[in-house]
Amino acid sequence: MTCQGNCTCKPDHIDAPISPTNSHSESDDVWADDDDYNNANENELSNATNDIQRSHYSRGFLDGITSAKENSLQVGFDTAFPKGAQLGIRVGKILSTVLSIDTKEEFDKAKSELNIIKVLDKKYFNEDGDNLEISNQHHPVMDKWEKYINN
Repeated sequence: MTCQGNCTCKPDHIDAPISPTNSHSESDDVWADDDDYNNANENELSNATNDIQRSHYSRGFLDGITSAKENSLQVGFDTAFPKGAQLGIRVGKILSTVLSIDTKEEFDKAKSELNIIKVLDKKYFNEDGDNLEISNQHHPVMDKWEKYINN
């Protein structure tokens, strides 16, 4: 038996046959992922390069600062050490003389007044921080004690 078209086995409308189309979505593109992958790799490489450059820059900056400080400290030490040593020698002579000619109380007083922190107080030196020169070429505390031991 053949179908005459008015039977229930076929629908009233006939769908058009499905044919393949040339329209593809981006997700169908096999090579599209490679572009994203390459861009991601380039971004990671760029970030890694930036991190390395930042690290080298920071390290170079720190090395430069450290080197400059070391050089500056050494120059300051070379300049100030002999002057500080001369002050220390003066203090030592004063204290030894006071100890030998006077009482322990007077020695303790001299020792307190000639303490290194007091001797090197900023108020006794020129105002430029680069120079350890005594203002007016006299240190008032040392002058006082030198006058005391010479009388």
